[in-house]
Amino acid sequence: MSALPFSAAHRCYVKSLYKCMLKNECNWVVCYDLYRASCTICTEFEHNWYIKAEEELARKHHPGPYIYPMFPGGTKWCIFPVLYPKGAELELELPVPVFYSA
Repeated sequence: MSALPFSAAHRCYVKSLYKCMLKNECNWVVCYDLYRASCTICTEFEHNWYIKAEEELARKHHPGPYIYPMFPGGTKWCIFPVLYPKGAELELELPVPVFYSA
């Protein structure tokens, strides 16, 4: 059995880097009908598989990434937050259980 050219960790790293680049491209182009850059990113990865792409990802990183509304930090996440002063304990008024006898 011959040795594999790349380790499993390297393959996982390249896959995660590819996914980060696609997500970053989605941050720049929110309209999915204009989302054709995935094909160019794929060809860049195929042509430049031996070159590191971290520098390019850092250079093209979007300053305000798109966050889905229901995810933490999104527009629908924690609309009415409960604010308590630091050190204050939450006191709940629980209903007193009522026991009925026959």
